[in-house]
Amino acid sequence: MEPHSNSLEHLVIEFFTQIFSLTQPPTIESYKGKNHILDLLREWLVSSLPTTELCKKTEGIVDRQGNNHILDLLRKWLVSWLPRTELCKKTEGIVERQGWKPMPSVKSLEEAGIKFEKGKSECILDIKFKNGILEVPSILIQEITEDVFRNLISFEQCYSKCPAIVTSYAVLLDSLINTETDMNLLCEKGIIDNWLNPEDATQFFNKLYHDTYVKKYYYLELCKEVNDYCRYPWPRWRAAYLRNYFGTPWAIASQVVAAIVLILTILQTVFSVLK
Repeated sequence: MEPHSNSLEHLVIEFFTQIFSLTQPPTIESYKGKNHILDLLREWLVSSLPTTELCKKTEGIVDRQGNNHILDLLRKWLVSWLPRTELCKKTEGIVERQGWKPMPSVKSLEEAGIKFEKGKSECILDIKFKNGILEVPSILIQEITEDVFRNLISFEQCYSKCPAIVTSYAVLLDSLINTETDMNLLCEKGIIDNWLNPEDATQFFNKLYHDTYVKKYYYLELCKEVNDYCRYPWPRWRAAYLRNYFGTPWAIASQVVAAIVLILTILQTVFSVLK
C-alpha cells in the first residue's frame, strides 16, 4: 500500500506556497515560532489535525531524533508524547498468540451502559476507559483529514520497525462507527467535529485502513477492558431503564407523578393503620 502521491503533491505545493510567503518584508510576528523550515512544516501539517497544543509540545523533536521521511516526521509529532510504553509492554506478542476481539459500535456500547465523553488530552490517539466512561479526544473531520491519515497508515505499513499506532487508531474508530447513528452520537458528545456530511464521514472511517495489516494492536488492552465491561448485566439494565423511563420529558414527568402517587398511597395507608 503506497502513500497517495496526489495528496502528497498537494501537501508539498501548499507547504512551499507558505515558504514563499516568508519572502515578504519580515516582521517580528511573521517569524515568531518559525526558527527552522521544519517548524513551519510542523505548524502547518499538525494544524490540520485537532490537536490544539500539539505544535507547542512537539517543538524541538527535529533536533533530538533522526527522521527518515516527511511522513515519519509528522507521525513523530503526533505520537511523540503519547503514554504508550506500558501499553506496548502489556500487548507485546498477544495479538499473535490469541488474536483480538473488536470493540462494539457506539450505539451498542451505549446500550451496554458505557458513556462517552470528550477526552481532555490534546493527542487524538490518547483514548482512555475508566469506570464505564470511554474518553475520546476530539477529532476534526475535513477533506484533508483522509489524505493525512491514509499517508500515515501507508508509512506505518511500509516500515516494519514502525509501530502501527495510527493504523490501530483507524481500526478502533472503524469498530466504533458502523452507521450514521454512531457518527451522530459522537458528534453530539463533541468528540467528532464533522465538516463533511454524515454519510461521507461514516464511509471515511469504514474504508480508512483497507488492505492493511496490524500485527500488534495498540488498543488491545483497551478493547479487552471495554468488552469485559459489556459482559456485566447491571450497567446494561440500568442504561435500559434510564433510556425507557427517563429518555424524554414526558417519560420523566410520568415517573415523577407515579412516585408522588406511590408516596401518597403509602402515607394514606400508614395513617389508616395508626387510626
